[in-house]
Amino acid sequence: MNESRLRVVVIEDDDDEFLRIRRLLADASPELQPRRVDGWKKAAEIVPDCVFDVCLIDQQLAEGEGIALLPLILEVRPYAPIVLLGLEPDPRLEQRALAEGASDFLAKDRLSGYLLGRAIHYALERKRAQKALAESEARFRDLIESASDWYWETDAEH
Repeated sequence: MNESRLRVVVIEDDDDEFLRIRRLLADASPELQPRRVDGWKKAAEIVPDCVFDVCLIDQQLAEGEGIALLPLILEVRPYAPIVLLGLEPDPRLEQRALAEGASDFLAKDRLSGYLLGRAIHYALERKRAQKALAESEARFRDLIESASDWYWETDAEH
């Protein structure tokens, strides 16, 4: 990874799992700097206003499902790269997580430093692209709304 010092918030309430994720992050890249947020309630309080580059959320938190944190975070940070971590592969949960704004879903039982680093890299790139597209659309919308001339599109047949 060529990013410099990426702040990674890890929402995980299990000590052993956090240590494992921290080791995997170190294997992925020395630039990944994990910060632990211990539990759902604490995450709901501080993460939306927290400064981070990417967020990893454990799905199985003692106080609630990790997926329920997505709208709380994305309401304040709509382009936050978030990776949801489940115990094992779950296609329905994966679809739901992506539909609700997560950048990726990974199964903890298949996790490696390489896979975690790759998911973080792609999550960052996807969110950068989404933000750039939204900004471009907003500029175009402003241009069209402020123009006094008519614009229309035609295709090759017309």
